Amino acid sequence: FLYISGNYCMHFAFQLTDVSAASLMACTSSLFTLVLGRAFAVERVGAMKAASVVLTIASVALFNAVDLAAARREGRVSWAGNALAVLSALLYAAYSVYLRKAVREPARLSYPLLFAFSGLYATIAALPIAFILDSAGWERLSWPSPAIAAAIAATSLLGTVLPNYLWNAAFLFTSPVAVA
Repeated sequence: FLYISGNYCMHFAFQLTDVSAASLMACTSSLFTLVLGRAFAVERVGAMKAASVVLTIASVALFNAVDLAAARREGRVSWAGNALAVLSALLYAAYSVYLRKAVREPARLSYPLLFAFSGLYATIAALPIAFILDSAGWERLSWPSPAIAAAIAATSLLGTVLPNYLWNAAFLFTSPVAVA
């Protein structure tokens, strides 16, 4: 639920606000991960981790400063979109901390099984939501053409499955804050 909700919030954030603004807000995930990780005893807060979080957010802010200023002048920045990006960052942080807390021995974890069940649970949880959103008229469900389905499969594999696999594997072997 946390992961699906985080993805959905980020999807809407990118629709409602500028990419630079949403990216900047999404970088607060490292701060939320540090705070939640400390609160749930999966992270130790040290000077190095705190400095890395501050430097990460500062570097993204500096990198996006020009784009963000232009987006503000053109009216492409939305408070609702920014709020959804921050909510997404909070949900990703909660998911990271939850998964770290739930997996006590990462070395004994079967990654194919973890991701198979994660995908199954996400599908089971998302389908009723998708049908509700379709019936409400917020999201229209339709079957894609074979060419579009092939493009979706290819981009999903390279743009979603592989990065998510690497992301999950990385925080199981390091710390949630280091990955965020």
